[in-house]
Amino acid sequence: MDLYVGLAFDERGNDGAASLAGDGWVCGPRKLLGLLERHFGCGGREVNTEHLRAEQYRQILSGYLEEKGGEMVWFSASFAADPLATATIMLEMRDALVLGGWTADCGVEAGRLTTFAALERRVEMGRHAPGKQDIPALEIGEADRYREVIRLVEHRKVPFRTIWHHEPKELFPKHLRELFDAFQARGVRVRNMEQATPLTDGSDLARFQRALIEPGSRQDSFSGDGSLIIVRADRESDAALFLASFLRHNPGFRPTCVVPEKNRTLENALLQEGLPATGILSASLARPSLQILKLLPVFFWSPADPYKILEFLSLPTKPLHPELARQIGELIAGRPGMGSGRWRRVVRKFFEQLEESPLTDRQLRTIRGQYKRWFERTRVPQHGTVPRDEVIECFGYLANWARSAWEDNPTRHATFLALSSQAKRVCELLNSLPQSESELTPLQLERIIRTIYEPSPIEFSPAEAGGLSVIYEPGAIAAETDELVWWNFCRRDPGEVFSRWRHEEMTALQTAGISIPLPALTNDAALWHSLQPVLRTRKRLILCIPAKINGEEVSPHALHDILEARFSNPDRITHTAGTIETSGLLSANFHLPPLEQITNTAPAPPTPWIQLTNQPKPDPERHEYVTQVSNLCYYPHQWVFRRHVGLVKSPILSVARDNTLNGNLGHRLLELLFKEEGVLNWDRPTLDQWIETTGHGLLPLEGSTLLMYGREPERRSFFRTLKSAAWTLLHHLNTNNWQVEAPEHSIEGTICSLPFRGRADLVLKRGEEHLIIDFKWRGFNYHRDMLRNEEDIQMALYSKFLGDPDKWAHTAYFMLQGGRMLAYNQEAITGAETPPTPASVHDVYPRIFEKITKTLQWRLDQFQDGFLEIRSSQTAKELDAYYGGELMEMLEM
Repeated sequence: MDLYVGLAFDERGNDGAASLAGDGWVCGPRKLLGLLERHFGCGGREVNTEHLRAEQYRQILSGYLEEKGGEMVWFSASFAADPLATATIMLEMRDALVLGGWTADCGVEAGRLTTFAALERRVEMGRHAPGKQDIPALEIGEADRYREVIRLVEHRKVPFRTIWHHEPKELFPKHLRELFDAFQARGVRVRNMEQATPLTDGSDLARFQRALIEPGSRQDSFSGDGSLIIVRADRESDAALFLASFLRHNPGFRPTCVVPEKNRTLENALLQEGLPATGILSASLARPSLQILKLLPVFFWSPADPYKILEFLSLPTKPLHPELARQIGELIAGRPGMGSGRWRRVVRKFFEQLEESPLTDRQLRTIRGQYKRWFERTRVPQHGTVPRDEVIECFGYLANWARSAWEDNPTRHATFLALSSQAKRVCELLNSLPQSESELTPLQLERIIRTIYEPSPIEFSPAEAGGLSVIYEPGAIAAETDELVWWNFCRRDPGEVFSRWRHEEMTALQTAGISIPLPALTNDAALWHSLQPVLRTRKRLILCIPAKINGEEVSPHALHDILEARFSNPDRITHTAGTIETSGLLSANFHLPPLEQITNTAPAPPTPWIQLTNQPKPDPERHEYVTQVSNLCYYPHQWVFRRHVGLVKSPILSVARDNTLNGNLGHRLLELLFKEEGVLNWDRPTLDQWIETTGHGLLPLEGSTLLMYGREPERRSFFRTLKSAAWTLLHHLNTNNWQVEAPEHSIEGTICSLPFRGRADLVLKRGEEHLIIDFKWRGFNYHRDMLRNEEDIQMALYSKFLGDPDKWAHTAYFMLQGGRMLAYNQEAITGAETPPTPASVHDVYPRIFEKITKTLQWRLDQFQDGFLEIRSSQTAKELDAYYGGELMEMLEM
């Protein structure tokens, strides 16, 4: 058979239009190696073992450094900073040498080559005597495999009649040129495939082709004949929508497409227009299933990172029951930490309800086992180490779970198979560690996972009949095509542009006849590849150039620089997607997608009411929280949407911010403080010591974000603030002879047939008097204005329903930041700050309570009449004008 070899042929897409004529194998370097190995009977090596090789080479480097004792070697500092990354780079350098024909005994001793020779002798020792002197046997890599294949070609029968190479022979690396020479020596003909030739018809495309292959500065201009078209767009998605619509309106136009990026932007647009799928692969690290791999280590360390745990719990698919994950996520979002009393109550209640569900015993055991595996395991401090076997067991479980998840539902995306494969490779790498490394630090585990973690190309929609021909690499176009679209004609990351080798090392290698791949050769091949789509197009070439891809600004392809430099009127061949065609560039030969001009119209003013068909009625068996009573008074639409429609923002979108977290922690610590016997008699040292001890014990349970790296200043500030506030509070209580009745005191009541409940932060007593204190982290000015305007609904309800209905309890706000007490007057707390005009609660709260009652009844009557008020800044004036004097007896809206 014939063999067609090209450097870019390993990934050619679904290319049908540019497929090669005749029978034979079409191979890139990687597929060619596998083909020859199978023919020679040495196959089975195509499994990816690069992760194992990097670890094995790390051990070889480590042994070499130990052998050198304290002597500094040129890679010592890098190895000390990041052993695995250093080993990976040095292994790539070693493989490049081997591909060029270098051996440990070739006698080249320049620069660092002496070190590589010593390392290679250790490699050979490990392969010939595995385990001797604790030297691992380095897995056979692609470089070693190619050297073996070249040797076999020289002595074995080969199955090819003619080998056609796509690129000129001088653009191939040395090992492939050696392979071609070996084939030729065995009687196989080696021929260069037909090279692309520029057009001579004087079209715009021909002029561009000539400009690319003929160096010079002669200016030219485009005629706009439609053979070369540039389509510009602000975003990649805009270009995709235009191109898909353009193809739908021109069913006879079916070009070959060069799609360099493996993403589904163009594919999705084609499917939306009802066009056949092309089978474009999509490679992304953002797959939710693959995210599990890098989130798993969070469960090994203490304190746990709440942000990563919340990411894990928010994944759509994970090895944890979704409802349990949601409930735990709500806990962590509000009070970041694990194992608190509230946590245990929620988990216990969940499993009690689960016992009553129709699940089998096996399913119940699986759900319990998953929870215990992640949340009840023994975690080690961040500065400690975790047993390697424990990590292997967890990633092994993940690999099996991902495989089972895909087998149970084959319609799932193949990312589960990719996750299973990558988790399995993590286990393989960990098993390859020497016995002396039985414990892992966080940095070691992170580096190992980063070595394995990679995007996996997934085919979401298989190619359908009539779909476009797609080529992933520009250099894979090996035959002429009439029409071609180069999608995302933009610059790509060039990778390394500098050689890793020093001048004296390259000189010594060249003298010995050893050739290593240099950036110059790579750049020459890349330039040759980039010319192929242009030179092999015979009738029409369309270049799509978005200004942004994935939200990031990009630059046009380097060939576009030549176009702008050599031609005076590139605008003549440019069409901007989404604009009306004026030049006739496309309309002369195609049907353009119609553009609908959207006129700017002012939106209709928001309606102040919604007509209700089903009146929301308070449930007498369902208590309202005080905040819900406030919403019902001021913003009834919020109460209806949340309470009756269930439109509630997910609480697990983010971890509580610092002020919210500090407030929650402060509330919790003061609650625990006032449960202590005789707390009012404590001195300052006793109080400070209690806060330090109890607070640091509470942080892992409900405030682990303050234990994270770099948060020590915030943690110290929190405790300093709380100590000062607690001591000020005790001073106020002792000075005014108050005694603790109960922290977090439950209060219930009914108003307008509406049952409500709430929890007062602290209730105190002094004879027949009661005082309710509400703790706030900050917000002194806001709450002072609320007292001045008589709007503290929460405290009014607490004061009314705390005990004796004929007496009003005293109330006060205590700001933890600054230790400031705020009340209507100083009857309960001498020295408390008050509004500009102090007043007695016995005068203020009856007025507030009367307004609350009238406002609630007014809202309930509106529901009965079928109206729901929508109050916002846009509707407030209209509502106030409509109600007129009716609002005077209500709470001020």
